[in-house]
Amino acid sequence: MIHRKRILQQSGIFIKQNPGEAHLTIDELREMAASDNSALLMSKVSRYIGNIAGTNAYWNKVREELKAIITNVGAPTLFFTFSSADMHWPELHALFGANTGNATSEARRQNVINNPHIVDWFFTQRLEKFVKHWLYDTLGAKWHWFRYEYQGRGSIHCHGTAKLNNDPGLCQLTQTALKGFLAQKFKDENDCSDTTELDQDIEAGQKAADTVCQYVDWLLSTVNPNPPDEEMWIRPEVHPCQRSHHDIPEHEKQSDYVDLLNMVQRHTRCSTSYCLRKKSNETELKCRFHFPFDICPKTKLEFEKIHSSGDNEHYRAKIVTKRNDSRLNNHQQLQLQGWRANCDIQVVIDHYACVEYLTKYAAKGEPRSPIY
Repeated sequence: MIHRKRILQQSGIFIKQNPGEAHLTIDELREMAASDNSALLMSKVSRYIGNIAGTNAYWNKVREELKAIITNVGAPTLFFTFSSADMHWPELHALFGANTGNATSEARRQNVINNPHIVDWFFTQRLEKFVKHWLYDTLGAKWHWFRYEYQGRGSIHCHGTAKLNNDPGLCQLTQTALKGFLAQKFKDENDCSDTTELDQDIEAGQKAADTVCQYVDWLLSTVNPNPPDEEMWIRPEVHPCQRSHHDIPEHEKQSDYVDLLNMVQRHTRCSTSYCLRKKSNETELKCRFHFPFDICPKTKLEFEKIHSSGDNEHYRAKIVTKRNDSRLNNHQQLQLQGWRANCDIQVVIDHYACVEYLTKYAAKGEPRSPIY
């Protein structure tokens, strides 16, 4: 209904500002499209369609706005994702008049199915308040951007990015580290009489890499204090997402953190319907999220060789985080315990890859809803 109202508003504005097009009928418009004479009209219309949320023109406009932000203030510090625990959140189910302590899983499921408008409203309200507390009041964000999307079953989630004021210049530091990496590679492969300049680049690169890794360790984690594979963790009777953060006593905060990690942050199942993919030049199915990861005792910055043109070699930077759980997703403890649902956080260390990814992602339109 809101979408239709917005379309009618923009249509009215278009007719007022372009009275010469008001006489066109449906048949005439179809004839123009068939004869490729619609370019001028479409160029006019697209400016108005760009004001209608959800259209391709709208997302193209968002993409250009996001590119302008990154160009003016630099690359963001992090990407973030927030999923919905709509089957569990007690604050949400209280809106349905449900006894959140005794409601069955089937009752919760029906509440969500029967009230999608309330679920969406609650998610957006929860997210906007949480982003203010988490990003600005706690992490000290300079700016942020996010968009909502919907999973196949209709569950809302959010993808976004933010720039933090204490960002040490991760992209620039990564370039310095790459320069040091290449200097070390050149030194190892060649017999150099004077290595003074190379040694300076190597030292500067190592310091830059250490700074990046220290910042990553401060911002996020892939360490599990009590992995379920070690058979020391006991599954709680009440799902942790059904508990409010404010109701958890101080002495239970650590166990609550572990429960959330083991129940919402681990990628335990790979399937062809979700994450298993096969590239055209490969025969083996692989998880598109790269699970399971290798165990790693220390966070490190690595460079992997990618497509080379001629004699030029190109490398892509990659953060390998300290990890003791091969199935654990990136997270931050405050983010996870405050949001109380699956979430994700990634650092941005490559300016150009960031711009390419974000602008492509920002312009991605929503798929058409199925008709039943």
